Amino acid sequence: SRLSRLRRPPQNKAMLIQCAVWPATFYGVEALALSKQEVHSLRTSASRALFGPTRATCPFLALHAVGTGLWDPEVYLLVSALRTLRRAFHQAPAMAESILQLACQPPANTRDITGPAAALRSMLTRNDWVLHTDGSLHGPGHHSLNVRVSSAKEISCQVNAAWAHTVHNHMVHRNGLAHCPMPNGPATARALGRLKGMNQACVARHIAGAFASPAAKGRWLPDVARQCQYCGHLATKTHRILHCPRFEAVRLRYTGALRKVTANYPHWIHAAYIGRSPEEEMLRLMLRARCMPPVPVLPQANPSDTELRLYTDGSCCFPRIPEA
Repeated sequence: SRLSRLRRPPQNKAMLIQCAVWPATFYGVEALALSKQEVHSLRTSASRALFGPTRATCPFLALHAVGTGLWDPEVYLLVSALRTLRRAFHQAPAMAESILQLACQPPANTRDITGPAAALRSMLTRNDWVLHTDGSLHGPGHHSLNVRVSSAKEISCQVNAAWAHTVHNHMVHRNGLAHCPMPNGPATARALGRLKGMNQACVARHIAGAFASPAAKGRWLPDVARQCQYCGHLATKTHRILHCPRFEAVRLRYTGALRKVTANYPHWIHAAYIGRSPEEEMLRLMLRARCMPPVPVLPQANPSDTELRLYTDGSCCFPRIPEA
């Protein structure tokens, strides 16, 4: 509640949650498995700290796409458990091996979750990750890692990228988002970071779906009129942005942008986030099935040669995007 009252930009609040609130909240819980209800309660509290107690906000999208580096509490718990296991393989391999083998076994009693192995197994199962005895992990969207050899950064990147599938599953029931693309949280947060002050706060609320139209408010607030106060039509977001004659003069200044939005990004009317490419998942599956060729034996270079040529693939159109 104190954080929600602070007059700070949303991304500044997101940094405080990630760097101060989550470490204090989840200190020493590697051997515990919080229930889905407990995690969602923390998720909702963090969303309210960012935007206040707005009923229309999507907590999953708010924590995934608004803050640079902000993790959902479920992601934070899973990444912490996997990093702890990875660290154990370097410090105490025998103990880490026993935890890994126990985590791969089916639970004897799903209600009895005691110890780091059972807690890790519970979190992996409910997030659709499959752990194998060799340390490899396969998750949603064909994301994969290995707790024995993957770096801490790679673990966090893979878990966060796979979490986008869970966020998408909790968005498609919302009005206007039935056919929305999967959100690209890091790209959306970077774009939002270019805005400052009230512009960032306003756009961040729109990304998280925190703005409720009068048509939506009228469903749970009987004293709110669902009709547009200017023309009498149903006051939905689509009507206000695209059709209401009261704002025709404003729309004329952005005709090209609105035409592009309605043609290519219709979900922006309800949640203006950057989506992932629909081909990304298939490309990841194809690349995972391929193996690196053996390193060829190169002839020794002539000492008299003063020029060395390296042939690389320069076909990537977006070199700053790891998924590309």
